[in-house]
Amino acid sequence: MSDKLFSLTLLSAQLVNSPSLPFVPLQKFRSPIALPPSRIIDLTMAQTSVSPPPLRPSKANTHKYKVALCQLLVSPDREENIARARSRIEAAADAGAMLIVMPEIWSCPYSLEILASYAEDIDGGVSPSISMLSEVAAARKITIVGGSIPEKASGKVFNTCCVIGPDGQILAKHRKETSSSRSLIHSQVDRNLQ
Repeated sequence: MSDKLFSLTLLSAQLVNSPSLPFVPLQKFRSPIALPPSRIIDLTMAQTSVSPPPLRPSKANTHKYKVALCQLLVSPDREENIARARSRIEAAADAGAMLIVMPEIWSCPYSLEILASYAEDIDGGVSPSISMLSEVAAARKITIVGGSIPEKASGKVFNTCCVIGPDGQILAKHRKETSSSRSLIHSQVDRNLQ
């Protein structure tokens, strides 16, 4: 597209939205008209354009609720971390929080070298961390985004986040394979090749 035709297009678009200037349709011109660039800028920056007002949410269907974001000190003692997390979750629920979000890898130190030793079997029901979250969620009728814990499944270690509903059931689960899991697989392959 030539500069002249582009200039005409900008002019026509501005004229459509300008109540003070008549609209001149493109088809009336047989050849492109050149306008100085300063005139185009003046037209495109005209004060006649009006933005629509921002949309406001309906007040009829809105509900307010509190959300708590928990941050925890983590030690090598899993039971101590679980007890600390329970205490923070219950304090947040006592303060009125209906949705509580835990941090990533809150049940143990976040170190890829030792993550596998802390991994829990969520699907097999051997997960003290998820059991605690489920118990508290059901007792308090709250939803908990479980941050993440190390999970072992299918011979791999995952950094897994579970969302626990007010009935204590797992609503959703997201698994992210850890680097230590890939390292374990590679070391097993290396041993098999030797």
